[in-house]
Amino acid sequence: QVTYGPSGDPAVVDLRGHQDGYACVLTRTVLTGGPPTAEARETHTLLCAAQRAAVGAVRPGASGADLERAAREAAGHPADSPRVTAYGVGVTGHEPPYLTGPGRTHSLLPGMCVVVATAAHGTRLAETVLCTAEGAVRLNTASDALLTVE
Repeated sequence: QVTYGPSGDPAVVDLRGHQDGYACVLTRTVLTGGPPTAEARETHTLLCAAQRAAVGAVRPGASGADLERAAREAAGHPADSPRVTAYGVGVTGHEPPYLTGPGRTHSLLPGMCVVVATAAHGTRLAETVLCTAEGAVRLNTASDALLTVE
């Protein structure tokens, strides 16, 4: 799924696939129509920090609230805090446990695969991670660098 906006807007690229019967999700945002503005670069930098912190918070016993807290602390700007979404991924792209949102109380266990996604100001990043006893293992190898298409 690719969402296009007018020139100068972010285009969200949401890639989903399957390998050996298991799903994987990767989302990146590409800026269209010219070089990024200072605001776009700042948003991307903030979002990357939040995404890395949320992924870094993946460990056994962690909840969606723990991932959200890590992302907000890394962002450092409460007014611009990114939205964090975390949910299970297995044979389908979205499946339990749904870790974020009102009333969600699930905690991660070793062996769970989850998608951790952050979003702010039309920019989104998401990746699939495996929760291990040692913490998160990223299952995507794509760069989170800011990409532009002119």
